[in-house]
Amino acid sequence: MPLRHPVSSPWSTLPLAREKGAAAPAPPSRGRGLRRSVGAGFLAVLLLLTTGCGGGGGGGEGGGTGIDPVETEVRAALDVFQAAVQNENLTQARGSLSPSLRYFRAGVSGWEDHTAFLDRLAAFFDSATLLAFDLRNLGVSPGGETAATARGTLVCRYQDAGGTTRELTEEVELQFERVETWQITSLSRFNLAGMAFPP
Repeated sequence: MPLRHPVSSPWSTLPLAREKGAAAPAPPSRGRGLRRSVGAGFLAVLLLLTTGCGGGGGGGEGGGTGIDPVETEVRAALDVFQAAVQNENLTQARGSLSPSLRYFRAGVSGWEDHTAFLDRLAAFFDSATLLAFDLRNLGVSPGGETAATARGTLVCRYQDAGGTTRELTEEVELQFERVETWQITSLSRFNLAGMAFPP
């Protein structure tokens, strides 16, 4: 009597052997995976390009820090001027100043020239003992390849002729121009107001 229900066999779950001469199943396509990899790589590069390479201030020198090369050069010139005043070296200070310097002095109408500023600086060196001269919190704004403006706080601590320690603090603005080297073309407080240094 024939069986109405087939008997389950453990062998019935095994895949049937491929008949002789039948085509092998196609391997999974690699094109789709390759396209996905290329697409992901493109997106990663696009993300890097759109997020940029760091803060503002332009590219150029500075070891990838984004500092404009003009700013680097002007800061170096400021360091030279600061060291000259700190060391009471009038000759070195003169080298930091443009012959066409405009010096805006508090209490004086208009501006004084290069010679007048150096005379005031020499008189200060002769009559006082300079304890410290600092240009602090300086911000440099390039105005192209040959001009720049630096703004910050000038702090001058000194002993006057009577031996009294005094301190002068004022916000200053220094304008620079490069001919062969960077030189100071203008000395003032902000917006060309008259300054008190040298005291």
